[in-house]
Formats: sequence, C-alpha cells, structure tokens
Amino acid sequence: MADVTVLGAGGATVTISLSSTQNAINAQTAVNFVNNLTGLGIVDQRTWSGSGTLPAPTKVLAGAIVSTPGDVGGLWAQSISLAVNAPGDSTVIGSQNSNITVVSGDGSNLTFGNQAQDGTVFFGDSDSRLVNFAGKADLTVGKGAYILQTQEGASTRVQPVVNATIVTSDFGGKSGANVIDVNGKATVFAAGSSTVAATINATAGELLFVNLNKGSAFIQGGTANVTVVGNATDMGGRATVFGGGGRITVSNGQGEFRGGTAGGNVMFTSTVAGSATLIGGGNGDQLYSMGSGNLLIAGAGNSTLSGRNAGAGANTFFTGSGETTVFGAGQGGNTYLFSGLGVAQVDGRDETAMGKASQNTYINSDTDGNASIGSSVFIGDFLTGVDKLLLGLSEKAAITYFAPDAISSPFGATGGTQVLVSSGAQFFFYDKVGSLGQDIFQNDIINTKV
Repeated sequence: MADVTVLGAGGATVTISLSSTQNAINAQTAVNFVNNLTGLGIVDQRTWSGSGTLPAPTKVLAGAIVSTPGDVGGLWAQSISLAVNAPGDSTVIGSQNSNITVVSGDGSNLTFGNQAQDGTVFFGDSDSRLVNFAGKADLTVGKGAYILQTQEGASTRVQPVVNATIVTSDFGGKSGANVIDVNGKATVFAAGSSTVAATINATAGELLFVNLNKGSAFIQGGTANVTVVGNATDMGGRATVFGGGGRITVSNGQGEFRGGTAGGNVMFTSTVAGSATLIGGGNGDQLYSMGSGNLLIAGAGNSTLSGRNAGAGANTFFTGSGETTVFGAGQGGNTYLFSGLGVAQVDGRDETAMGKASQNTYINSDTDGNASIGSSVFIGDFLTGVDKLLLGLSEKAAITYFAPDAISSPFGATGGTQVLVSSGAQFFFYDKVGSLGQDIFQNDIINTKV
C-alpha cells in the first residue's frame, strides 16, 4: 500500500491510501501541481464537514477535500481538484472547468460526475462510478467494481485494469467513446446502448467480456486470453475480437471473432441466424455454428468446423492450410470452400436427418477467389443430382470410380469416386455407410468463375 499526500487548508496534509504503488506514484505526480499552487496561496482548499454545502472559496482557484462520506453536491466553478479519503459512499459533481484532478482512496466508494474538459481521476480499491458528462477523462482504477458512463460526445480512457470489474453503459440512451486498457485479470460488462462500441485493448492477462442488453465492444488482443459471452437472443449488441498471441473463447457469439495464434481457440456462434463470423488463429481450433447463415474460417494448423446444432444450416465453411475436419448439418444447404495445400475431411450431411435434401456446394477456391492448386479433400455424403462441385472456368476434371475392394483403389473396401482437377486439387467422394455406385458424375460439376 502507498500513500498520496494532498496539501490541505492551513498547510495541513491529507493522506490518501492506494493499494497499487504505481497508481499512487502516478496520482502523486498529478496532485503535485495542485499542491504547488496551494502552497503559493493560489488554490483555496475547502473541506466538506459531512453535511450542508461545501464552503465557498475566497481565492482564484479552489480544491475540495472530503473526509466524511455523503452527498457533497457540486463543486464551485473554480475548483480544479478533489481529494476523497472518506470510507463509505460519496457523491460529487465536478466543476465545468478546463481541467480537474481527482484522487479517491481505498474504501472510498465515490460517484463522480465529470464536467471538465480534461479530467484526471484515480479510484482506489473500491466500488466507484465515473459519469463523464463532457470532455475527456482519464481514469485509473485499482481492485474492485467500477461503473463507467460516458455521455455522447465525451470520451473516457480507463487504465490500467489489472484486477477489476468494469461496467460500461450509456447515458440517456446514447454513449460516448470508452477505451479500456487491460493488463491483468479483468471482467468487462457492456450494458445499455450500442451506439458507440467500447474499445478494449487486452495487452496481457485474462479478459472476460460479457454483452449485456445492447452493449458492444471492439477487442484487440495482445498476449491476453480473451473470453466473450454474448446474448443468446438478438438484442443488438455485437463484439469484434482480434486475437493476438493468446487464446479466444466465445459463447453465444454475435459479431466477428478472430482466434489467437496460441491455438486452442473454441468459439460458438449464437443461435441467431447470420449472427457471426468465426476465424481460427492457430492449431487445434474448434469453431461451431449454432444457427444458420454463419461463416466459419479455419486458421493455421489443424481445425474442426461444425454446424451440427439443431437448426443450423446454410453455413459457409472455409478450410485452411492444415488439416481441417468439417461437420455439415441436417440435409445440407451449406457452402464449402477449399484452399491452399491443406487436407480437408468433410461430412456433408446427416443421413439420419428427416426432411427434403438441400444442395451442398463444394468450391475449389481459396478466400481470394482463386482456384486451389493443391488441396486434398475427402467428402462424405455427396448427394448426386443435388450437390454441386464448382471448379474454375478453365479447370478440367478427371472422374474415376472405384468399386468396393477394387485393385489400386484409394478407398479400400468402401469404394468411392476420385476427381482429379487440372489445377492440382484432388477430391475423394465416398458414402460413409458404403456406396454401391458412383458418388459424383460430370453433371454434378460446374465450371464457373470462383
């Protein structure tokens, strides 16, 4: 624990305790400017006694010291500082000034309304709230739970969040810009309106982000592991996550999520149709579409893409440069794209599902729309006459059918059909329950611009 000293009325010293040594050092640096002006007789420090109004200052500039908790009310117009060392709940509305410095110690649960154009605020270990009505506010927090409300047109930056819970919300149905820098274990809740998404820079540690109502966020991952929990239904909130060197975990995802390069990313969309894009980032990723109309893209390394949830369908799957296993859903209706030199195993449809079969489309293309030159793809449950294989305009396909147990067959006792594409890709079609005939015919192949 470290102390911040504030020069009070009559030369008395007020001590404010902050658990974080670094936060205390930064706060002391900010307060020293006020201390110097107080020592020169320019700032008149006034102390709130616990009731009534704050005494009026007699000098050009003023400061306020709160040592007894309660509802202080508004500061005088010339106030440039606030020091709170009152354990308990206090409420203070700042002055409409060019700048103000606020230091609130451990155990002081302060609700501060910033009206200055440039506010510098330090909260100790507490349950405190910053309401930023105007201008720019820089907030430093300790360990505790903090609420952040920023009015439209204002901006607030919170740093560093090492071991705290932050709730960001709107103000009057609209929100200003909130930026949160995470460098440890932190939980951020985005509540209220999604008019302006919160920006979270997760440079290190563990970040848990939770969508509440319409809250949204843009999350930039450094080495942090990021967990995102979205809304089960479509309430309007979205998250955009760019994983860095860590791992990304997503539940009920709505938005765009890019896994971290550490691999082992596990991401689930919500059941809302077309709600998410999931992009792998490393080895051992697992991407799950829990609804229809989602986009799943494998990253580097080995990945599993799945759309097996009840109600899922019409999803789009991109395989990667490693080994990708893809599970389709129901009776089809998905699009599969194959790229690079990767190997893909695709289970195209669930043969036990009831209902009319829908077309699966298999495309020999990479994410830039260029024909793949070396992918090897194994496709189960291709339904001839319904499903389609799309090749480039100039590509040619050589089809070879191998009966079960045929000599030199790559399918062994199962049997299947091999399609060699002139660009270098190769496809193997087989029925997992045992095919008694050819799995794909020339009429199932379409040459088009892919």
